[in-house]
Amino acid sequence: MGMQKIISNINNYCKKVEHVFIGVSGGPDSIFLLYMLNEARKGSNFKLFALHINYHLRSDDSNKDEYLVRETCKKWGIDILVKDAKRPSKGNLEKWARDIRYAFFKEILEEYNEENIFIAHTLDDLIETFFMKIISGRSINTIFGMTEKTKNNGMNIIRPLLSVEKKEIIEFLEKKKIKYRIDRSNSDIRYTRNFLRRDILNPLSERFHNWKEHFIDFYNDERELLDYANDEVSKFYNKNVESDLGIYRVPISENGFQIIHFEVLKQMLFELDYPQDLIKRVYFDELRTFFQKKGGKYLKISQNYYIFKGYRYVYVYKESELKKIAIKRRLTEKGGYELIMPFKRWSIGLKRDINIEIRPFKYGDQVEKEGKKYLISELFKKNKVDLLLRQFYPLIIYNSRIAIVPGIRIFDEGLKDILEVK
Repeated sequence: MGMQKIISNINNYCKKVEHVFIGVSGGPDSIFLLYMLNEARKGSNFKLFALHINYHLRSDDSNKDEYLVRETCKKWGIDILVKDAKRPSKGNLEKWARDIRYAFFKEILEEYNEENIFIAHTLDDLIETFFMKIISGRSINTIFGMTEKTKNNGMNIIRPLLSVEKKEIIEFLEKKKIKYRIDRSNSDIRYTRNFLRRDILNPLSERFHNWKEHFIDFYNDERELLDYANDEVSKFYNKNVESDLGIYRVPISENGFQIIHFEVLKQMLFELDYPQDLIKRVYFDELRTFFQKKGGKYLKISQNYYIFKGYRYVYVYKESELKKIAIKRRLTEKGGYELIMPFKRWSIGLKRDINIEIRPFKYGDQVEKEGKKYLISELFKKNKVDLLLRQFYPLIIYNSRIAIVPGIRIFDEGLKDILEVK
């Protein structure tokens, strides 16, 4: 482990910043990184802050963790900010702790107008997380998601210790006689990560001493390939994906559903704030089956998130966002107006004052002309208006009757001299 290399790497992130922040639990990894940052600041001008959260999950041990962090910061002349978190009565504790942690980091960074937060994830954390993601069926971007610098909710998560083993850190701290805390729950193999560490990864290290070095080489190589693949996905996305009024869509490929479409659909979901860690590889097979179906089908991803397959496009949307789309309005004065629906716009010119109602299509809408009935839904089918979009299609109502279906049919010819639709 090259100390100067670590410090040099840290300094690259600390240039031109006034404040540097690190999350410190009191465990060996975060205490070690705190020491490294403290060493790095000796040749710099930044002010160092330790951020600690007391989750109160481990009785008196949680208070002892906080005490150690406070004492260490006092000894090294480091500012410390502590958040007290109230344990919830129910729910996923791990998710709750993660949400509390990153919300606290975000709050402090915004207060000081900074973007970087240092986290002491090590090579051991990288390997454990890698296998945890595989076990739980996560997507490839999630499996290879831990990198030295990661964007998270406007923050830069900086992990300068991803090539350092925990045993090296503990040896260093012991040699320097630097105190740290051990979380006793880490030995409880009821937790998958602890079982993985004790019964699989540790025996692997005993038998194959250099396998972690090979792993980090493999991980970095695959990460580089993945970055290239993601660039290709981004190019495809920027070229083909449209968004309007909170709905995203991409053309249906003639070649069927491929992995690039899966990645694009994921990106569309992420744009709608769908949690990245909920995307699983198993969704690929579900989506492939879905794409083989005829158009007009909905796929519920989770509560509030949907995918719809239309005639020529696949749409991704949040149901809550659809409710915000307002179509209904009344026009009474001469002038120009705009009709809006997702992915379509029309301009209306009223040549004189007139009472016109604009309302969205309703199921069962029909027009009778010259003794013949026209179902608006049949006109939509004929013109390949996707089922998802029909609820937003604006109809022009005059004298309480459907007079014009913009872009499709004019039923009241008398309006041509009064109203123009383009």
